Amino acid sequence: MFPLYSQECDATMILGRFKDKSLAPKLLLFRTNGMLCNHESNFSTTVRMKWGADIYRNLRFYAGNQGYETRRTCGSSGPVTETTDRNLLQYLKSNSGALPRNITACMFIRGQLKYHILYAKTHGECEIAHVVYTPPREGGSFRMPDIVLFRYPVLVEMVFLKTLTICVLRAVNKYRHQHGHLMVATGPLSYETKSLDLARQQCSHSCSENEKISTFISIFNAQNHFSMVAYPVAYHYDYFKERKESIENKILLVVPREVMKELMNINSVGRGGSLTCEDYAYAILDW
Repeated sequence: MFPLYSQECDATMILGRFKDKSLAPKLLLFRTNGMLCNHESNFSTTVRMKWGADIYRNLRFYAGNQGYETRRTCGSSGPVTETTDRNLLQYLKSNSGALPRNITACMFIRGQLKYHILYAKTHGECEIAHVVYTPPREGGSFRMPDIVLFRYPVLVEMVFLKTLTICVLRAVNKYRHQHGHLMVATGPLSYETKSLDLARQQCSHSCSENEKISTFISIFNAQNHFSMVAYPVAYHYDYFKERKESIENKILLVVPREVMKELMNINSVGRGGSLTCEDYAYAILDW
């Protein structure tokens, strides 16, 4: 339990569904309902499980390189093993553009965290090409297309909750600044605020209220990158592209293991994290 009564605690925000609703000291925000999409009264467990399977199947096409992440230089893909050897060969077999057609002319060098692949080039100043792959993992980064986003309420709510988080953190910083305290997450908030302001500006030109909220979500969503993580992530460092910090937003989706085996021929627990520890779980992150 987080030390709510500690002197080091400047402020408290409680989000989720809890039996103990006694107010903590220094409480700035108390939201008891959690995600609306998680309420049984709104959507049944069967519907939510179907969402999880459908979202996975739709987004794998967009994620990474044809559904695989092979260039994770931060170390999250883990070490090279005999299993990743087989996965790499399977990936190269199914992705014809990953290497030259004559794969037998390539030299594979196993590193601890990467594969180094060398082959002779037929043109150019450099005679030898050097390609680096990390152990292939399901998923990868992508841009969330509107056609997928607006099909599933859980994804729309995920994006909308990030806009609320930005507003809450801005209010926290205003409060801290007024009382002479250092502000928090100033780097990420500066970038996220620009995205929020852009979305507000664009949606103000829409006609109806329904068009305004959909335009707002669409424009804000377009400023973010997403990642699908369907494997246990190893210890790693995160790198911000072009030094653009962001507030990471994450949702964990769970699908019955037998469903994933039937639909995608996958028989594993994914990244792990389901309450039963047996079902397939994967994460969608936006950053």
